[in-house]
Amino acid sequence: MGPSALLTNDPREIIMGTGMVQARRLSSGTVHINVAEPMCRMFPAKITGSTRCDTTGNGFWQWKYDWEEVEPSPLTLCPAVVGISNFARSSSASTQKARNLCEAANVYDGLGNINNVIAPGVYQAAYDPAQVIVEAVPIMNDTIVMMCEQFPTNSYAVQNPPKSREYWFSMPDAVKTTCP
Repeated sequence: MGPSALLTNDPREIIMGTGMVQARRLSSGTVHINVAEPMCRMFPAKITGSTRCDTTGNGFWQWKYDWEEVEPSPLTLCPAVVGISNFARSSSASTQKARNLCEAANVYDGLGNINNVIAPGVYQAAYDPAQVIVEAVPIMNDTIVMMCEQFPTNSYAVQNPPKSREYWFSMPDAVKTTCP
């Protein structure tokens, strides 16, 4: 462990902060330590459902996603003491659904409107709306995404800091094209 890999600390003796460090014992017997960015944790998750955020405006092409973590629980695979008791393993275990950050750039001004944009660069204006109508499609169930669990932090520069964990991922939506 450590930059030179010469530290003699036993990983079982290290106190690990929730979300900051993940330890798991590999089948070879070695302990693998993952350190995420400050105050966040990255993990693979499976999308299990979606709910449209709004029925008008940009929210028409934005969804809130249900998810479940697909990696095995470190509690069952690693005998090291790891502080993960309050990690959410699925959206049903938490009140927070995940958001797709790519959808924040979607623009919906009405079906077939030339101002519609589906991130990262599908424009209705590139098509004749009389011949092709483009629509964004939510991320499908059973899709594996790299989820970020971001923990709230205190900041004097932010007027409304998050009050609880936020879950998000980034994946472009599929595009549905319809020929009327």
